[in-house]
Amino acid sequence: MISVIIPCFNVEKYVTKCLDSVLSQTIGISELEIILIDDASTDGTLQLLYQYEKKYPKNIVLIPFEENQRQGTARNVGMLYATGDYISFVDSDDWIEADMYEKLLAAMEQEDYDYVACRGFRNYENGSQAIIERKEPAGVYVNIPSVVEGGEWFEAGINGGVYLRLYKKSFLMDNDLRFAERLLYEDNYFVSIASLYTRKIKLIDDCLYHYRENNVSTTMGRNNYSQFDRLTIEEMKLEKYKLLGIFDRFHDMIEKEFFRLFYFNTLYIMAVRFDIPPYEVYLRMRSTVLKWFPDYKTDSRLISCDNSLYEVLLGLLDMQMDEHKFRAIMSKYASMSR
Repeated sequence: MISVIIPCFNVEKYVTKCLDSVLSQTIGISELEIILIDDASTDGTLQLLYQYEKKYPKNIVLIPFEENQRQGTARNVGMLYATGDYISFVDSDDWIEADMYEKLLAAMEQEDYDYVACRGFRNYENGSQAIIERKEPAGVYVNIPSVVEGGEWFEAGINGGVYLRLYKKSFLMDNDLRFAERLLYEDNYFVSIASLYTRKIKLIDDCLYHYRENNVSTTMGRNNYSQFDRLTIEEMKLEKYKLLGIFDRFHDMIEKEFFRLFYFNTLYIMAVRFDIPPYEVYLRMRSTVLKWFPDYKTDSRLISCDNSLYEVLLGLLDMQMDEHKFRAIMSKYASMSR
């Protein structure tokens, strides 16, 4: 059986399409356990979920939260309730192809995989769609022993959201894999930490998931400081790497990943999504970078990056910029990015 975990928050407009796509799976509803977590919605979402639970009492479990705790907490609670051998995560404003679980389960049962992953579409408000990019081609990827068992750094399958995957429940439970709670970008933490325990995965080329690009979402909105949860997430990853004893062993790879996600990507967000880029956040970023990677200028993997803009942005760390100069640089960056 597959346990499908669906966090829901103020998705009255979309959740019906999402749930109907899950309930109509060719694998059959008897093979599905659908766990709905209402994250203290303030619209009509909870009432809709109650209707589905009443209609499918043997297959749907509804868990209503009294206060909003975000997707990470909702997914963690969903995993505690899951009784299936496999676990899948679906976002409540998305939908899936009718044969998604039939194909993923068929691939999963071929061998002892930690997870199998498909491809998907980004669906835009104008009705167009584009295939979600993936670095690796379809195939089986093996890393035995895993990183935490002394194996090599494993990046296969690290890109792409958890919604594209069917996980073996025992893989998640045995390794105590959990999402970061009450933070955005919880996927970034979960996927990176899960890769440390991964031993064998399979990637298939079928596009089976539809990810709705919502221009008014929190992560796409303007002037929203919650977007800087990404900084906390990346620091949490570094702490985990230290705890697991792999920080020094894979220092250069971890450093390169950290600079991309913590520094470069966040500067881009500050430039293009903020009317007044917050100087105090930049100071926090600079302090954190220098704390964890004081010798970053000596890392050839980092300073020899292909992106010339990144080299310019690295140079900012050596500058004692006041607020006026910082915002002038961010304004120029924004104009270059349009």
